[in-house]
Amino acid sequence: MELIKLSSFFTACNPSQVLTFNQATDRQYYLDFAKLRRSVKQFRRTINLSPQKPTCHYLSGFPGSGKTTELNYLAMELAHQNFAVVAIDAAKHLNLADLELVDLLLLIWWQIVGQVNGQLAAAQGSSQSGMDLELKSDYLDRFLIEVLEQSAIDLPEVNNFNDLGDRLGAAVLVMQRSGELRHQIRPAWEPKLKSLIEAVNQDLLAKIKPLLKQNSLKGLVVIVDNLDRLRSAQAQQLFMAKQDLLQLLSCHLVLSVPAVIYFNPEFNSIQTTQSLGAGANANKTQPESVVLSCLPVAPDNPGDHNQGLELLGQMILARAFPNLTPSDRLGQMHEICDRPQTLQRLCELSGGNTQQLLQYIYGCLQREDLPIRQNTLSEVIRALQSNLLATISAVEKQRLDYVRQHHRLPAEVYGRSPEARDAKQDVRAGYLDLLARSLLLEYADGQGFWYGVNPVLELN
Repeated sequence: MELIKLSSFFTACNPSQVLTFNQATDRQYYLDFAKLRRSVKQFRRTINLSPQKPTCHYLSGFPGSGKTTELNYLAMELAHQNFAVVAIDAAKHLNLADLELVDLLLLIWWQIVGQVNGQLAAAQGSSQSGMDLELKSDYLDRFLIEVLEQSAIDLPEVNNFNDLGDRLGAAVLVMQRSGELRHQIRPAWEPKLKSLIEAVNQDLLAKIKPLLKQNSLKGLVVIVDNLDRLRSAQAQQLFMAKQDLLQLLSCHLVLSVPAVIYFNPEFNSIQTTQSLGAGANANKTQPESVVLSCLPVAPDNPGDHNQGLELLGQMILARAFPNLTPSDRLGQMHEICDRPQTLQRLCELSGGNTQQLLQYIYGCLQREDLPIRQNTLSEVIRALQSNLLATISAVEKQRLDYVRQHHRLPAEVYGRSPEARDAKQDVRAGYLDLLARSLLLEYADGQGFWYGVNPVLELN
């Protein structure tokens, strides 16, 4: 392969590089796995069927399942379907180690003002503000003034406190940088959050929506990524104790959430209760959840493993030959791997985890040029296996053996009662840690979830 092509392929296979769809090649690299696992397509469909009525959606999955890629793809698709999409990276603006709902709300409102402003200006072909009205909320301003007056932090990046967007941005910054301020502000405003949300809905979002309509935009969608990095206790507060407040937001809301929350029976109970119509917010459909699982790549995996292998093979080939059709890419397979069996082996050893698959290819390319040889792949896998085995304790080996035999997690992980949860907290945390480290992999079909040991650990 020519040097420039090899360099492009190497970059495209970097496991830490996420598809943003800002470039044409990103769309060509994207593979739709909806035939083999649940997908954000259903979020897009729900939002399109209810453009004016707010909806709420949760996306989760263990590391390497493709959450950020799917959220970025959803944002691009909804923008193409004439929605105003506000995409937010929570990790960039918030202290995720100490996060509560008020911090998240400030970030969402700030980004709505800034991003919608820019989108309206672009729609009007203007370099100036796209909003021809002054956004103002007395109730919100009382909160912002309290935050900013109590802050001793200098904000050289904020130069216009007369603008609501800048005041919101300044509040986000000082709340992010000062733990002492966060802990002063939260107790005072926590009881007022419902009133604050309702005021912003009326004073801010209700005024933005007619502007969207004037510019042929169907509605407002807010997508917040990287909330799945929250610790379990934080996630319980945000997505369980305060879920009703989240649902009060007068827009479509899509959030990434930690996969561990689905192992909490109280969260599942809330979801079930709300799906039966007992939710607090009648103006918003109840949260819709999608869990991204690994693709089937072995005969004992649930689902069509041959189709899984085919899709993962195409994912690799698309990054080498983005301009070719799927059938033409197969004709160039010899440029990527020394034999078809090597490509299949790559996909099998990934366990259907896309990030692991890219990690293996990246490791091979760091050792030698294309095509990837079986021996080179074996070297990469042996090194990885050695590193993984060194991290596994005796207790963890027993837990891996349990899953190897039963392909499910023990009942203690789900803690059906408070007493069981307290008594078996270490068991639950232990299995979830194995999933978070990709030593265990999660699969799904129409019957539910199925678990397997990472194939790298199964090699002699």
